[in-house]
Amino acid sequence: MMRQDPPHRSADSTSTTRLLPLLTLGRLRGLAADAVVPAPWTRGLLLHGAAGDAGSMWAALQDYAVQAVTGSDPAFLHVDLVDFNLDPRIPLLQDLAVVSRRVGTMTACSARTQLEPTVTRWMNEARRRRALLSGRGASCWADLVEDGSADEPIRLIVVPSCADLAQCPTCWSDLSQLVSAGPGLGLVPWLALDDGQPEGLADHLRARWQAFVEGLMGASIRLNLRGGALRFEQATAWPGLGQLFEELGGVRAPSAPSAEAARALVQAHRARQATTRSRRGEDFLQVPIGHALGQPFRLEMGPASDAHHASLAGMTGTGKSRLLLSIILHACQQAPPERLQLYLVDLKEGVTFHLLSRLAHVARCVADDDGIQPALAALREFQAEMTRRGALFKEAGGLVTDIDPYNRLALARGAQPLARCLLIIDEFQLLYLSGWEVQRQANAIIDNIARKGRGYGMHFVLCSQSFTGVDLSASARNQIKLRMAMRLASMSECDAAMGGSRGNYAPVDLKDWHMVYNAAAGAPEHNHVVRLAFLSDAELEACLARLPTRSENQPPEPSGAPASSASPVEGEDWST
Repeated sequence: MMRQDPPHRSADSTSTTRLLPLLTLGRLRGLAADAVVPAPWTRGLLLHGAAGDAGSMWAALQDYAVQAVTGSDPAFLHVDLVDFNLDPRIPLLQDLAVVSRRVGTMTACSARTQLEPTVTRWMNEARRRRALLSGRGASCWADLVEDGSADEPIRLIVVPSCADLAQCPTCWSDLSQLVSAGPGLGLVPWLALDDGQPEGLADHLRARWQAFVEGLMGASIRLNLRGGALRFEQATAWPGLGQLFEELGGVRAPSAPSAEAARALVQAHRARQATTRSRRGEDFLQVPIGHALGQPFRLEMGPASDAHHASLAGMTGTGKSRLLLSIILHACQQAPPERLQLYLVDLKEGVTFHLLSRLAHVARCVADDDGIQPALAALREFQAEMTRRGALFKEAGGLVTDIDPYNRLALARGAQPLARCLLIIDEFQLLYLSGWEVQRQANAIIDNIARKGRGYGMHFVLCSQSFTGVDLSASARNQIKLRMAMRLASMSECDAAMGGSRGNYAPVDLKDWHMVYNAAAGAPEHNHVVRLAFLSDAELEACLARLPTRSENQPPEPSGAPASSASPVEGEDWST
């Protein structure tokens, strides 16, 4: 198949299908046309070449993976990248991973210790999908994705150097099964393999490694890349195309894009992600918290990110309280008090929020020395505001079920719109350690807010050194999609904070001032490791000095203008 100019790498191209339908392998030599084949969603793809062509194979594999990411509906594709190299072999895919966030996300397996649990997760997913596929009478997962009946996306497994797999001999058997049977179950490996022997491979493992490699080659669509020329070695899925391309002068493999072209691709993908997210509405909270994979990273809560409630865990000394202060002050700069109201409950000796109590944004502030009962009173007050809003929605008419349409109607009628309300409880586990009656009341209120709050513009962030022993209801836990964790002491602490069935133990290995950010209810493939950037003491003082405060006798306002249209603070760039 040939396709005339313009070539496929147009930055503003869009897709009308769920999955990329056609894959451009490269350019036909001597012709102004692309060499195009059906995208291999039901077979694995293996690029094979000499050790000296490794860089060319990485560039080609990156090009193909980027086509898949930018040419597929982001809700139906997830990419797992396995790359142990300190200098990323396919950096453009890493940049796209940061832009993608939750929709069409990508996960990087960048440490040898991560490979075995990652392969185990793939195998468990394959077994579950096989049962689902059998129950629906379908032949392959890609068919379910295309007809809209798949519960989970295609998982594209990108391995730029199969030599990395040599470091985990215990995984070879499972990986062989995944390469042969995985594509039919929606786990599709795209690999690059050079002829060289992996470094450090023990002599007694060489025969097994060779058998493993032969199995990979036999189960995949195999393309040979040498000297920039691409030839078909085994491509029964594309009958006749290899011979046709050879008759037309052969295929020149794609090269790595220029820095300018790479930036254009990232920006185009960012715009596409924004379009997808904007269909749900705008996030009321978008504050910078640091960097992930070298790119600026924001905490996001609201309709666009589909994260309405959050949790934050972290051992003593990891900087959790400092992070909370930075988040709150950034949020207060982003939206005026009329669009954002805060309910702050500080159960850790009153040290976290005491600086903020006089801010006009703060509707209620409870410190540790006030005792547990004032903290419960703050929760009841927050719940009462939710009840009041429910009555307002009923008065506005039966079609109003969400804060954004209510605020649009209120503005049209000259009434007062509602502010987004955010409840932040630091060391909230103390509510569960203060007797059964306190626990019962706190649990009932938090469960009610978790289930109903999003529509009323009522949200919470629960923070704790430890989530062990916190008996949140299952319905409340299920509504907390955004789960953040700084370093934790043990795997059991990770289970409590991230979700016990998820097997997400990344917080155990975190460095200082780093955090796992997960906006998918703790599913480990959606982890982002963020290097945090806290406000300094001088920046904290400057922020506090700029923010409006209440006088001693001025009561807090119960509501204000909608926070969903919050704009960046003047003079700062919040677009990245």
